[in-house]
Amino acid sequence: MRYIDVTYRLDGVEQSASLEVERLDNEWLVLERWRVATPLLTEVFVYADGGGARIGGVDVPFDESGQATVAVYPGAYDVEPASSAFFEAVPVRVIAAGPAGFEGGAAEIDFRPTSALQDEVDAQVKALLDGCAEQTVGQPEDCPFQVYVYPDDTPVTWSIATYPSIEIAEDGTYFTASEGVAEATYIDSGFFSDDEEVTEERDISFSGGIEIDGDAVTVTSDGYWW
Repeated sequence: MRYIDVTYRLDGVEQSASLEVERLDNEWLVLERWRVATPLLTEVFVYADGGGARIGGVDVPFDESGQATVAVYPGAYDVEPASSAFFEAVPVRVIAAGPAGFEGGAAEIDFRPTSALQDEVDAQVKALLDGCAEQTVGQPEDCPFQVYVYPDDTPVTWSIATYPSIEIAEDGTYFTASEGVAEATYIDSGFFSDDEEVTEERDISFSGGIEIDGDAVTVTSDGYWW
């Protein structure tokens, strides 16, 4: 085995590397022949925070942490984010250069929720609150608003006066809802006064989780509200 030094220019920058070669039998007894024993490969590290990616039309093999190591020949590669209805990202160019077995470059795919995911979460949060408003008690079960009534079984009519604003986390796994308003109407049976119809407002601010399975989105309240 022998090593030979090679130089090449990539993206306007001169690079150098060493190749391991081995001698083969002469051709026609006098013509020397050599074979490259180790290809001029380098490793590219790719990171993604919520979706897949492709390099040269080939899927990048991400692990559970969203990282991947890909062996490529020196070159400039576009890392294309995988298409998704709920996440989007811009392609990232990575320059792969360097000796075999060494890091040749890194690319990070920055996925962000799409308007389609925003619309779906908005709709499901509204449906969740509408379901809460259908309950005719002072403390609707698993709902982000309540009112104190006496006696406890006093019927309460709920309505959503203002639906909250929804903000989705960058990784699309949870949301926060804020600045909503619910109205509770009930008959107040006072100790020293006649029965009176009362309407009270309650703020709606809470958080919840988002689960995505293919084209299905599921929104749940995590039980924290303020």
